[in-house]
Amino acid sequence: MNEIWLSIVAQLPVVGVFAYFMLMQQQRFYEHLARQENLWREFIKAEREALVAALESVTQEMREVREEVRRHDQRISSLLERRNE
Repeated sequence: MNEIWLSIVAQLPVVGVFAYFMLMQQQRFYEHLARQENLWREFIKAEREALVAALESVTQEMREVREEVRRHDQRISSLLERRNE
């Protein structure tokens, strides 16, 4: 029976070192995940800002085209009115 206890006591430091190593690896992995998550958040934020800027630009261009079409329609309407007189 003493041999079993002696074997267990002899293995405890190895198990302790292994458990410590695993906990450290797990901590490093969680830190890595947190860094990756922050990088993705920054990337998504930058992409969203770029998309918003592009949409604002397109919106402004559409407003300008709408105004140009309105002026064009007014000119055509006035020309047609003159022609029909």
